[in-house]
Parts: sequence; structure tokens; C-alpha cells
Amino acid sequence: MYRLGIDVGSVSVNAAILNENDKIVKSQYIRHKGKPFVVARDVIEAALKEYEIEFIAATERRQGVRLAYRCAFYNEIVAVSRAMGHLYPETEAS
Repeated sequence: MYRLGIDVGSVSVNAAILNENDKIVKSQYIRHKGKPFVVARDVIEAALKEYEIEFIAATERRQGVRLAYRCAFYNEIVAVSRAMGHLYPETEAS
């Protein structure tokens, strides 16, 4: 089973797919050229076809992608903080 994290930003769509061991198996940075929802949709659809995705989390504020795919919402700062804790566990606050 895999998990997909997606950030729909003002310039790009960024996505990462993690396996059951929290290892990144695929990541993408795609400039959306003014079509953030189209690119986000394409990224999510491709991930769903290629991997058995059990959970999707998004940082997107406007809710379009989140509602369409029933994604969980994570604040960008919280998402980065949690990712850093996984990538560099020695930096986690005690």
C-alpha cells in the first residue's frame, strides 16, 4: 500500500508517493502554467493507476482537489515539519 502527498501551489504541483516503510518511491515537481487543478488531477490519476494508493493528503487551500479525491488536508508548515522528522529523526524535538 502507498500514500500520496500533493501540494498544489501557485507555480507548481509537487507530489510524493511513499511506501509502507515511509520511503519515497516517486516524487514529482511539475510547473502547472496556470492550470493547477488539471495538473493535480493528472498527477493523482496517474498515481492511482500505477500504485495501490490507500491515502492521499494535500496542502491545497482551495479545496477543489481535496474534495474531488477526498484528500486529507495538511497545513504546509505542518507537512514540512513532519517530513523533516521522518527524513532526519535526530532533529525531532524531545
